[in-house]
Formats: sequence, C-alpha cells, structure tokens
Amino acid sequence: MNRDTGNVLLVLLGGAVVRISAGDTYLRYVKPTMHILLLLAGAILVLLGLVSLWRDNPGSRAAADRGADPAHDHGPGHVHAHGSRMAWLLLVPVFAIFLVAPPALGSYAADRSTVSRVPAQSSDYPPLPAGDPLAMRLDEYEARAVWDAGRTLADRRFALTGFVTTRPAGGYYVTRLVITCCAADAVAVRIAVTGGSAGSLARDTWIEVVGRYDGIDHSREGEIGPVATIRADSVRQVAAPREPYET
Repeated sequence: MNRDTGNVLLVLLGGAVVRISAGDTYLRYVKPTMHILLLLAGAILVLLGLVSLWRDNPGSRAAADRGADPAHDHGPGHVHAHGSRMAWLLLVPVFAIFLVAPPALGSYAADRSTVSRVPAQSSDYPPLPAGDPLAMRLDEYEARAVWDAGRTLADRRFALTGFVTTRPAGGYYVTRLVITCCAADAVAVRIAVTGGSAGSLARDTWIEVVGRYDGIDHSREGEIGPVATIRADSVRQVAAPREPYET
C-alpha cells in the first residue's frame, strides 16, 4: 500500500467514526461515556489523513500551481501506483462500516454467552424503592434473586425490559447484554419468563415483562449458572431502547 492509499483510508475511517458518533449508532458498540472521545478520535483521524495527503503530494501541488496536468505524469512512481491498486480493496470494510452500520448484539451473541454476570457479594441488600410495578435492571434482579435468596423481591411486582432468547426447557428468557467497556466484552443476563401470560414470542423481540419473582431455575447451572425467574402478569412488545446494553 502506498502512502496516498493509507491516508485516504485514514480519512474514511475517521469519517466513519464521526458518522456513527453523530447520532445514537455508537451505542451499539460502546458505553455512552465514550461519546465525546469517539467524536474527537474520528475528527483527529480525518484531520491527520487530510494533512498527510497535502504534505505527501508537493509535486501535485506544484504542478497544479503551474497549470500542469499531474494525471499524465508517467514518472518513476507510475508503475508502482499501478502495482498498488489492489491495496484499495482494503476500502471495502471501511465502506461497510460507513454505509451499513452493523446492528447491536442480540440473541445470537446472548446464546453464546456462558459467563455468569453476577459476582459473589454480600446478601445484605437494602429495601427496594416504592413502585408498582418497579422498573428494574435485569442484572440487579438476578443478583437479588441469587445472593439474597429473593427476600427483597418477595411480594413485589417488577417491570423487566429486554429481548427474547430461547429457553431450552421451553418458553423464553427476557435477556439483556451488559457491557463493561464495549460490545466485545458483552455478557448476557437472562431472566426466565414463566406463567400463563408469557405467551410465545420470536427471538430478538423487545418486550416488557410485568410480574412477580418466581424462584431460581437450576436446570442450566453447570452451563450458565442459576437463572432467576419472573412469573408474568403481562407481556407487551416495546421498541428497542436507545441504549441497547446495560452498563
């Protein structure tokens, strides 16, 4: 690859980063706290690429100043330029990011996550705030179910939001991916949905489940650990949230 090709790639890569950071697309890949850093990084890449293109082509600038046509200059670098055309194929993945931003991770990634998200911790959990139903993060619901034996979850109704993944024993999980830094370290949190109101839903459908704590499912403990359950009073489809991951 010659220097011009590398500089153009730098500009396009920086442009792609700026493009996905200008809206909410970046939230498919990293935490919200990375927003400003991504914008700055993209802008710096674009600036570096443009400055390098200008600096590395003094002959073209001089020829343009004299009114010459540098496209017909068949100097020593002409053969090398033809030989490096294949390097432009490296633009394909850049254009893929620029034009077709991949979606957020979903059920495919969740089904392959076998790491337990809930760390061992004290069972001394504070009482829950008021609310009926109480909206709760899936990882907090799971932690209170596993490490507090569900004591603080008893006799309360909860609203859990996530997407549908398949439960091998039948039915489905309401699932959310939790990230520490970016989508590369995503870990799935699953809550098994039980009860006659659960219904049947397609994978990756975003839902809100309102119901009550229904114990722990140990059927896959050797594979993914204990799984908290919720007995659904109602299940409704919802739009995918602006921030698809819990952080």
